[in-house]
Amino acid sequence: MKLLSPNIILLCFALLFAFGLSAEVQGSVVQWQLSSLRLVAEHGCYARIIRLKSGEILCCYQRKGEIRVKGSRDDSKSWGEAICVTSYKQGLAANPELLQLRNGRILLCYNERPDDGESPYGISIVFSDDSGKSWGKSKRIFEVGRTMAAGCGNSLFAKNSDTVTLISTTKIDGKSGIWAIDGKVVR
Repeated sequence: MKLLSPNIILLCFALLFAFGLSAEVQGSVVQWQLSSLRLVAEHGCYARIIRLKSGEILCCYQRKGEIRVKGSRDDSKSWGEAICVTSYKQGLAANPELLQLRNGRILLCYNERPDDGESPYGISIVFSDDSGKSWGKSKRIFEVGRTMAAGCGNSLFAKNSDTVTLISTTKIDGKSGIWAIDGKVVR
């Protein structure tokens, strides 16, 4: 599956704001609710979002080379304080992904992107056993070459059967960061 470039995503956000466009998703139409737009994490990027079995929402993202998480207990209307999950002293910890396992543990996977010219690019994982409030020690699970070529923006989240949240890294009204917007499925 081919991923959209950040410029295409930014264009989509611009069209949403300019024209209030609806989007068709698997035969249903989503009408974005511009009044629901809110900043999740200023200067954050590469955001991913999941709903935990507890009903809470957990967002992971990259900021200043670290991987951070924020939780929401009110269906993404507000967000708790950022928690630093991990960093990578040889460069950037980047592009995180979240998954809650059947046993309730949360797995966070991320890229290690070195900038020292010596360390290899890799993928590491880290676990949380308390809904993302604290995290264990990172473990590298995959290692590749030492160049960017050897190295290994956006997520859609269903709140329920008729509401979705789009979360994206962009700049709006002069504020760069991770933004979220809700949409109502109308067809």
